[in-house]
Amino acid sequence: MLYLLEFNQIITSFIGCILIAFILGIIGTMVIHNKLAFFSDALGHCTFTGIALGNFIGIKNYQISTVLFAIVFAILIFYLIEKEKSSADTVISVFSSVGLSLGIFIITLNRNLKKFLIFLLVIFCR
Repeated sequence: MLYLLEFNQIITSFIGCILIAFILGIIGTMVIHNKLAFFSDALGHCTFTGIALGNFIGIKNYQISTVLFAIVFAILIFYLIEKEKSSADTVISVFSSVGLSLGIFIITLNRNLKKFLIFLLVIFCR
């Protein structure tokens, strides 16, 4: 097992893993302290709306609409948390529900629903 330490790539990867673990430990503590643990899940649900909206509008590259919609939702979430002094968990869960339901609603407006669902299956099964 120690013979693996003879390779520079293994040593570099090991050092990188240690540094990432240290940094993510600090970031994880800040996320839990600020009650933002549910944020990534809500952002994922909101990006589904970005995909559906991009398909509905006719954007060929769904990544553009997805990233733009995720940024807009993230800004709105943080704006409401700071301005309204609401609980972060409450705001995040509302945006998660709204993002997913809005995405489903937009998909039902699309006439090429079968094509879109097959596209999602191909994208997520890569």
